[in-house]
Amino acid sequence: MRRTSAETIGDQIRKIILHEISAGTFAPGEQLPTERELAERFGVSLAPLRSALTDLTKAGVIERIQGRGTYVRDAVIPIQLGVLPSFTDGMRALGLPFSVAVLDFGVGEPPPGLAKELGMRKAPKEGFRVRRLVAVRNIPAACLDAWFFPASFGSPLDRDRIEGGSSIYRIARERDRIVFDNIGGTVTVETTAEAILRLLDLPFSSPIAKAVMSATDKRKRFYEHSTLYCGAKRFILHIRK
Repeated sequence: MRRTSAETIGDQIRKIILHEISAGTFAPGEQLPTERELAERFGVSLAPLRSALTDLTKAGVIERIQGRGTYVRDAVIPIQLGVLPSFTDGMRALGLPFSVAVLDFGVGEPPPGLAKELGMRKAPKEGFRVRRLVAVRNIPAACLDAWFFPASFGSPLDRDRIEGGSSIYRIARERDRIVFDNIGGTVTVETTAEAILRLLDLPFSSPIAKAVMSATDKRKRFYEHSTLYCGAKRFILHIRK
């Protein structure tokens, strides 16, 4: 570090790390060395190093995850929201390595109000819930929470295939030739429950992109209500017909 430079030590460190990321020394999703290791490398105290890392975080170049470390951020991930897109199919099409953890899988009592949103004449007493956490490069990226009606829709679903990243829509098409069509949907950016933030490893009050979609098959035999939660800074939601 040039201590006689007009630039601060923090600015010099920021430029060096940014150059190394741009040059591919640190790839998207790769973890940076620890603060102490970087401070030793540059021969500085922790204060200017942390200043540089804070600037890079604000610029969206890196992501600091409490308890895990500092990572080079991926480019913003586009999600197409149209006629029932599959989030996992979208990740696969982009060539992104991802994994799926199934958090809930089974019959349960649906939240109030879903029947009205779906345009159902009678509120069902139970539905089949599939709630998944999708991680991209081992970092939690999105929570997918879907309810299907009637509950019998979920009986033959293959949990192993879902955990392997298969689309529920694809399984339904292959299994029973069920094809869903959108009824409608909304996309909002908001703060949300702490439980969702914890799942996504996001700090308290972080903005969340929330997409709510309602659908039915063409004969109105089956209904779906799904909610997608993802970090608002990591995704671009494209709306298309």
